[in-house]
Amino acid sequence: MPPPQLKQAALPFQPSEAQMAVFSTWSEDTLLGYVKNTAKLCGWLIYHTRFSLKSDAGFPDLCLVSQAPRQDGRLIFAELKREGLWPTEGRLSKSAVPHWINGQEEWLKALYDTPAEVYIWWPSDVRDIAAILSDGPGHLMPCVLRMRDYVSKGRPKK
Repeated sequence: MPPPQLKQAALPFQPSEAQMAVFSTWSEDTLLGYVKNTAKLCGWLIYHTRFSLKSDAGFPDLCLVSQAPRQDGRLIFAELKREGLWPTEGRLSKSAVPHWINGQEEWLKALYDTPAEVYIWWPSDVRDIAAILSDGPGHLMPCVLRMRDYVSKGRPKK
């Protein structure tokens, strides 16, 4: 007698919804750890300013330089954000003598006009991050499209 057929119960959510639920719990520090570990495995030099209290505002979270011969001296600037969040915008200080404080937006847009690769990375980009660090970017990757749209159109309206 053949064993009884087990019926697959319907999931209360789609796999993509489960994935987004997991990524929405990632902190920026969790993403930073993932990127740093992946970059090291792929032969990149990594710079991250841990405490930037006396540094100029807005500089991206990571500067990565490839050391792998097949990567041909690539340079990446990456701003890491929790899922769905966007870089800070420049603003006037609230001091007695107001002055302009650059946001991450100014740095990212200025760097985008250089030969360097520039990204805003979210936790849901982990597969693309690994591919970018090992083989280079694909022009249809969500993080590539996100950065292009961010530079040309600004942050999406809520």
